[in-house]
Amino acid sequence: MNKIPDFSSPEPLPSGFNLVSAPGLPAEYFARHDGIWMTSDDGADMHICGPIAVTALGRFVGGEGWCKIVAFEDRDGTRHEVSVLMSDLERGAGKIVLKILLDKGFRISPKQGKQVMEMLQEWTSDRRVTFFENHGWLGEDFTSYGLGNRMTLGAHLRRSTAAVDTSVRQTGCIEGWRANVARCCIGNPLAVLAVSQAFAGPLLRALGLGGGGIHFFGASSCGKSTLLQLAGSVWGGLDFRRSWHSTANGFEPIARERNDSLLVLDEIGEADPRCIRNTVYMLANGQPKSRMTFHGDERQQTGWRIAVLSSGELSFARFLVEAEKTSKAGVHLRLVDVRSDDRAFGAFDNLHGAHDGGTFVKQLQASCAAHHGHAGPVFVQRLIAKNSWDKMTAAFKKIREDHYAALGPNRSAQSERVADQFAAAALAGELATNAGLTGWNKGDAWRACKDILIAWHASRTAPEPEGLENILAKLRPCLADPAGFGLDRLEVGQPGIEGWWDDTWVYLRSEALRSICGDEPKRVSQWLSSADLLGKTQAGHKYRMPGSIDPDRSWVYVIAR
Repeated sequence: MNKIPDFSSPEPLPSGFNLVSAPGLPAEYFARHDGIWMTSDDGADMHICGPIAVTALGRFVGGEGWCKIVAFEDRDGTRHEVSVLMSDLERGAGKIVLKILLDKGFRISPKQGKQVMEMLQEWTSDRRVTFFENHGWLGEDFTSYGLGNRMTLGAHLRRSTAAVDTSVRQTGCIEGWRANVARCCIGNPLAVLAVSQAFAGPLLRALGLGGGGIHFFGASSCGKSTLLQLAGSVWGGLDFRRSWHSTANGFEPIARERNDSLLVLDEIGEADPRCIRNTVYMLANGQPKSRMTFHGDERQQTGWRIAVLSSGELSFARFLVEAEKTSKAGVHLRLVDVRSDDRAFGAFDNLHGAHDGGTFVKQLQASCAAHHGHAGPVFVQRLIAKNSWDKMTAAFKKIREDHYAALGPNRSAQSERVADQFAAAALAGELATNAGLTGWNKGDAWRACKDILIAWHASRTAPEPEGLENILAKLRPCLADPAGFGLDRLEVGQPGIEGWWDDTWVYLRSEALRSICGDEPKRVSQWLSSADLLGKTQAGHKYRMPGSIDPDRSWVYVIAR
């Protein structure tokens, strides 16, 4: 791997850096345990300020933003560190620096502010820090990684200046997480997939993969949100899980925060239907919207590469149909639908001794609250320490080929793209297992991801059942000419004795659906639902008409035209 053109020192600052003996202090000053002193013109020792030191010089990777890294102690003895721009140390701008220091509790002796500024101007350091505008991998040599809380993993003095993600934090311990969270995923393929996907983010860039996601969908209270919580616990607390309730522009800073990591989005039903397609493309492609500078040039912006996990009662494909009245296959590959309510106990198969599914879910949620935020950073530290990216790439190719073979002769370029996502998750899960983080058996992640991929592919390639084709044959005349079947235009004041229609949907009462199809509405609706032809469903495949159209608020079946 080629290293980035930075000038970082090859080793970090020593643990517990001693401010009293810090190198580079200008000759006219000397340090004691209580801070910096100098000798006055009359030969007396004069206190200037509390303990302080310039520990390094820094700049952004592009060469701009030169600064000094200043460490100091406040009045309570607590250590702080700030980056002070060189330009702010010049005469006339010193008040900015003094305000920063004083606001953080730094002690400056009376009338010595000017002296402190002169000392900091002269003080230099041989150590170098390179700043990056993103979290995640800091550079292209995969030796430093910036967490969302601005902690840097790795040996080099590289740091992120991206916004702090307060949800990236640690509680409990890695041993507790492995025993009470990860091990409970054993025998639960969806849980294994979710946690494996959580580990996949740091691998995407090295493997040459773009971003992509998995969408767990199914009935309410089936455990899909718990799957997201399991995954989120790899990196942070409960608030690591975000909501779909945002605009495309609103997702850009969130995506930057989660670069080379995991983005968890709960309840797709809260997404803005007007921009859901563009949002998913943007998250997967890792590119923000183009924006111009004041001078009319295109502004250079930081992108991202993230693994995504999502959930909702509706499949992503169904949500798109209801939101846009149309759907294109390409976007489905960026957020892959995985049903999560058809296992033995909702989203789970093995309750690990719990009395029932509800009890098991509560135990998992409590364990995630007690132990989180350790596994992801430890995983990245192992990746940096191993530095075996060529071997990992070879392992990925082996898993990918196995996944391609599992798709059978009907596989396509589209299904292979999805297989790449599942192979990356499988590799991540296996690497985490090899590192001793999960307590899973070797091959558990590989098998779980492969089996779920096969089920996804089968659902896409299965031929339409004869029963569905018969129903569609009977419905097509009504969908083409709803007025000819006695349906009223969807307008205020229209009684809709048989139902209503608009340019996108027909709204059929149960009796009308039974009359047209010659079968029970419940059975007909199941066929239509399996083909993603029902829309606006609220209960039992039905939709309740608004009172503005139907004062009785009748329940109808909404069928795509």
